[in-house]
Amino acid sequence: MSKHNIGARSALVLFALLAAALACSPFGPAPAGATPTAAVPLPPSITPAPAPRTPTELASATVQVLAMTASGGSFTPIWSGSGSIISADGLILTNAHVVDDRYGDYTDLGISVMENTDSPPRLTYLAEIAAVDYGLDLAVIRIVADLGGNPVSPDLPFVTLGNSDAIEIGDSLQILGYPGIGGETITFTEGAVSGFTSDRSVEGRAWIKTDATIAGGNSGGLGANALGELIGVPTRASSGAEGGDIVDCRPVADTNRDGYIDQNDTCVPIGGFINGLRPVNLALPLIDAARSGVAYQPPTSPVEQPVEGFDASNASFTDLVFSDGVTADDMPTRILPALPSGVSNACAFWNYEGMADGMSWSAYWFIDGVLSQEGSILDETWVGGPDGSWWVCTFDDAGLADGLYEAMLEVEGEVLINDAVFVGGDRPFVDFTVVNDTAVQACYILISPSGARNWGQDDLGPTEIVQAGASRPFQLPAGTYDVLALECNFDVILERYGIDITSPSTFSLGGAQSPIPTGGDAALTLVNETGRAVCYVYISPSTSSTWGADAMGGTGIIPTGTSREFEVVSGTYDLLAQGCDGSRMSETYGVTLSPSGYTWHLPFVPITLRISNGSSTTLCDVFISPSTVDYWGGDWLGRVEVVEPNWTREFAVPPGMAYDLMARDCGGNTVDEEYGVQITTSLYNWTVGP
Repeated sequence: MSKHNIGARSALVLFALLAAALACSPFGPAPAGATPTAAVPLPPSITPAPAPRTPTELASATVQVLAMTASGGSFTPIWSGSGSIISADGLILTNAHVVDDRYGDYTDLGISVMENTDSPPRLTYLAEIAAVDYGLDLAVIRIVADLGGNPVSPDLPFVTLGNSDAIEIGDSLQILGYPGIGGETITFTEGAVSGFTSDRSVEGRAWIKTDATIAGGNSGGLGANALGELIGVPTRASSGAEGGDIVDCRPVADTNRDGYIDQNDTCVPIGGFINGLRPVNLALPLIDAARSGVAYQPPTSPVEQPVEGFDASNASFTDLVFSDGVTADDMPTRILPALPSGVSNACAFWNYEGMADGMSWSAYWFIDGVLSQEGSILDETWVGGPDGSWWVCTFDDAGLADGLYEAMLEVEGEVLINDAVFVGGDRPFVDFTVVNDTAVQACYILISPSGARNWGQDDLGPTEIVQAGASRPFQLPAGTYDVLALECNFDVILERYGIDITSPSTFSLGGAQSPIPTGGDAALTLVNETGRAVCYVYISPSTSSTWGADAMGGTGIIPTGTSREFEVVSGTYDLLAQGCDGSRMSETYGVTLSPSGYTWHLPFVPITLRISNGSSTTLCDVFISPSTVDYWGGDWLGRVEVVEPNWTREFAVPPGMAYDLMARDCGGNTVDEEYGVQITTSLYNWTVGP
């Protein structure tokens, strides 16, 4: 059964450099004693296509790179990575972090070569760094000796260089490498190009993203196209030695909705695997320098990381805006509050100060509340200097899908800024006036599109204050928003969700009751008998694919034991009531509302469903949907609650019908689902996990 999710917090043109044609066969000489075969002449109009290289042939050109220390005539490996032989005399392309010698962690670079695909590689050669660029995390090393230190002139199988600008989304990829130290054999993974990302540090494509799952030790290995040409270097998402841990879960979303992204938030899984390849075209200057024996000069000066690490306390990102492209002088083509349908780029621009080259930074993109690994950039090396402006883009040449795009920027593990922009939809400017009818100053007002994982920037800016009794007009693209207002000491004045801003409106920070909607011919009376207050009510036409705006207007509550009347136009509707924490209290579908009136009782419901998280991941979304409908509805955990591993959570699900259940992690990935569960007055236990 397939359902769609309603209301769920639900890419760089590089200059083309072509490698010089290699003079000899890319996979070494013919066997000794082989008899040449006369070539069969072809008609002048026919050009023979190159035969694709087999995975076994590619494996013979893939090596394991070992950082080692020498002692007592033997070598001890410290960490390992992978590499691709790109010339018969032993030039190897790999990642810079695999061979990083800036801190004296190792004495020798070892090269292990494959003899058979079902056997571990054999340590055979010693190598030296020929060219390295730590900003790009790329390096070319050269085999120079055997294990006894004797010079060698190898004749090795190698892989042909391809053109990384020629591949497109959907093209197949072949990934080879060695997963780590300890006798592992070579691994082969197939996948497809899933996207591209760009940033100001390089011209054109900065990363090729793939859906292939690639283990960490494959970093520096071989990424080939369908012809077996080298088009990219699988690059680990986190920098550092291969023996270190990959950060796979980070606090990059304001899950507790307190206006901050910090260690108090539930981490979002980023992934413990490589999903990006550095385009081989970026390595061509290093390869040319290594071949010619000329010292390679990186675009920026090499930076040594301080022993204690970088101090990012003075780093600041400000004035985040969005554009649909980048000009030749690194400026936005046009700054837009919302991007139209069909654009191929969503670009974030910002100003910065207090930065230092060599710092680690990341740019996360969320699309409709779900982390986009295809568009995100993880643990890049900063090369922009101490201050200025910068940009990143996520793109799709065929056009970005409509949705809510959210950029979140992080330096040395700390989130500095985030904001969101709509792509597509009818988004005219709407006047939205906030009235401070409280007795305190409003120093921060954050107006965030509903569905965003984070609150975004302070819409008042760094200095403005809305005094008690004053008002502040805003112009916003039409949509549904959440509002958070804070005092100067960061105490919450008001926090409201699901506010419909599609026509000029006034919003009270004092929480005054908004008038009951008028103008409809049908009456809906909600009677709250649940034992807790109702804060949000959604009355959505059954033909709509979203819940729409909160019929309460973002203010007021319906206490237990009371009722409230709503006036709507006659028709068939779906109804949803939520508690003040955003959790589901009741939802019903296909209700006919007419002039004769309809009473919606929210009765006391016993606990009928218990979810036990038997998985190893945090659950951020739980969907409980009647089996009779074809969509999931809303998240029963609300916006802030999560279910950690080994925790349980109980729900008061109305008994007497069958339900479909789905649990997702904080990255929007399905952890478990179950269909046709009959809920009765007896407690049903659902263990989520393998």
